[in-house]
Amino acid sequence: MPPAALIASSPDASLFETSYDRSTSAPREARDDIVRVLKNWNLVQGAGDLLVIVTELVTNALTHTDSRLVTVSLIRLGARSLILFVADSSPVLPDPPSMPSVRAETGRGLAIVATLSAHLAHVRCRSGKRAVVVYEVPLDE
Repeated sequence: MPPAALIASSPDASLFETSYDRSTSAPREARDDIVRVLKNWNLVQGAGDLLVIVTELVTNALTHTDSRLVTVSLIRLGARSLILFVADSSPVLPDPPSMPSVRAETGRGLAIVATLSAHLAHVRCRSGKRAVVVYEVPLDE
């Protein structure tokens, strides 16, 4: 895994991006990196749902594709708005999120991500596809 990097930062926007090798530890590594970035941006409070989202999307990329690398990007726009990208090398878009039957042991990840985020989409790109999540960090209570 290349070192995590804060690529750009300004008062109004910041960007973090790194890639993870195909391994069972990649979802945890991605989650840990996002925690560090959110602490740096003073947004870790109230962003627990974002950690669930990044874990689910990295896990899906590893489970449902043959990608050797998964790239995670996080963009901060303004005080509380974040855009998360999780990219893999497969051009195959997932089925729209839906809740499986109560007896199913898998298949809930994208439905959970859609529920926790303000917006979820998957888009094809030259290198495969990206999951795109818009997330609003809740105000402190």
